[in-house]
Amino acid sequence: MRSPRSPHEVHFSNPGRNRFERACFAAVRPTLEWVIGMNGLNRLYVDEVLKTDPELPPGRRFLMGFGCGYLVSDEEIERIPKEGPLVVVANHPFGGLDAMILDDLISRVRPDVRFLANGILANVPAIKDRFFNVDPFGGKGAPSRNARSIRRAMDWIRDGHILGVFPAGEVSSIAWNRFTPTDGPWNPIIAKMIKQTGATVLPVFFEGSNSPRFHAAGLLSPYLRTLLLGRELLKVRGRRVRVAIGSPLPVQQLDRFSDPADLTSFLRMRTFVLRSRLEREEPIRSSRLRRILRGDPASSRRQPVSMEPVPTVPVDPPDKLAAEILSLPPEQVLLRRGDQRVIFAEADQIPRGLREIGRLREISFRAAGEGTGKACDLDRFDDWYLHLIHWNDATGEIVGAYRLGPTDRILERQGVDGLYTRTLFHFDTQLIEELGPSLEMGRSFIRPEYQRRSEPLMLLWKGIGRFASLHPRYRKLFGPVSISADYHATSTRLLLSFLKASQSVSGLSRLVRPRKPVRNVKPRDWDPSTIGSIRNLEDVDELVREIERNERAVPVLVRQYLKLGGVFLGFNVDPDFSDVVDGLVLVDLLKMSRRLLRFYFGEEGAVRFVDHHAEADKGLQQAAAASAESAS
Repeated sequence: MRSPRSPHEVHFSNPGRNRFERACFAAVRPTLEWVIGMNGLNRLYVDEVLKTDPELPPGRRFLMGFGCGYLVSDEEIERIPKEGPLVVVANHPFGGLDAMILDDLISRVRPDVRFLANGILANVPAIKDRFFNVDPFGGKGAPSRNARSIRRAMDWIRDGHILGVFPAGEVSSIAWNRFTPTDGPWNPIIAKMIKQTGATVLPVFFEGSNSPRFHAAGLLSPYLRTLLLGRELLKVRGRRVRVAIGSPLPVQQLDRFSDPADLTSFLRMRTFVLRSRLEREEPIRSSRLRRILRGDPASSRRQPVSMEPVPTVPVDPPDKLAAEILSLPPEQVLLRRGDQRVIFAEADQIPRGLREIGRLREISFRAAGEGTGKACDLDRFDDWYLHLIHWNDATGEIVGAYRLGPTDRILERQGVDGLYTRTLFHFDTQLIEELGPSLEMGRSFIRPEYQRRSEPLMLLWKGIGRFASLHPRYRKLFGPVSISADYHATSTRLLLSFLKASQSVSGLSRLVRPRKPVRNVKPRDWDPSTIGSIRNLEDVDELVREIERNERAVPVLVRQYLKLGGVFLGFNVDPDFSDVVDGLVLVDLLKMSRRLLRFYFGEEGAVRFVDHHAEADKGLQQAAAASAESAS
């Protein structure tokens, strides 16, 4: 004999329009509720959930009753704002468990949380007061009911409370053209609510998915998929879901999005990019290992390489190293600031200095996840390149250095193969002729103990400016700038996508081909609008920091070159340098702002540089006029 129903159970309401229809539905309802798992859920609810402490948040009671939980760090929970209007946006992989986790998670910081969700969850007695009910399937009278719920939800936010939302409106699913479960399109109504209430937004990402059987059913019908959500909840016992919480996005940061669709794309990206942060914690999986073996340069984990030990102290006696540096002619001292100086030298002038540069390069590059693996990072190009050095008189040590390659001099003595960038990119003399006399830049470093200071890099760049002002024919700088293979794959692809979309020059790019191209793999969950929602480098930097847990940001030199108006001609993977991705950057010094020219070149140097090119342009114009006159 069937036990009597508990008043706390949830059952289908009878949709029959007349006595016959109601009788038919009443006859099949027990079987239907058994098929979709509602009987099992009711038993769990009555026997387990309702026996937990009623003073606990509803989400925690459900998690305890269902015997499941979640994993999140205390550091991430601290990101939840403790006061003020807040909208929490999240992906929706489970369709019930995620809502319960989110309820408990937020309740750990503040209790004033409610959700905008569909009527299935809102029918559960213990939690129905937590929900503003919406009908995702547009039933009879749904538009007016949904509008009423949205107005109530907005009033709730305006009163300074928290609203949790799943902007997809339905559980993550697969499609015939996409067999990886992910959210469907996010509803822009959420973006409109955020704009109208001025709320801060907190992205949250849940890792995981429902069963393959659930997703297969969803291919047949979204209604069938929804009916099977109960069965999925019965499978969660013992499950631990990993959760990532993003950085709060204040209203000031979102004001620049006037179109709700753009804001929706931005919020979706800020949510799904958190998946990459969770992936950083995983061990290498077989699929990722296969990617590495195929040579994917942007893989988030690299195979270990053999590293030779680097001497921890200079190879040469410090006094002899100092004597060598200080004996350089005065005209090779580009600038002094207190006990700091920036000089340039030929390789044969500084044999000891060059060995020390090689040692410090390797130490600095290894600290950044790069390096050659050798005890000393020197190559054949060092013999004919110039070396720009920041020297500390007080400590008698090299602080940092750059390698400069005057193209006119190198082409005359070594030919085009004498340029280091030719080992990374295919190009011929046509590119160099289009650039004119230029300086190839590379192998820059600041020794680790100075890297938290801004002055060393700034002094090196002032040294470059002083050198260019003394040799004003060098109007352009170019060379490789590295993105370490220690960055997560998504960080690398994000940065490359931004640089390709907004910082490239097609006219010169056609003359350059990478020797080992970067695989063009789109990160999961991204569509064309994703990159479009990234407006500037600061957006990229925030996303990279989010993925890398604030351990890394946009590389300093990428920032520096973009600040100077740099553009990128191509990207290559360097297998001889820890599989870093090298972008070939180009800077036209004459296109820098006059303020930056004066800062790096000095007042007199900036005037000398600009006047030189004004005279050169005048000479070209006169020559062109004379040629045209003689032709006529």
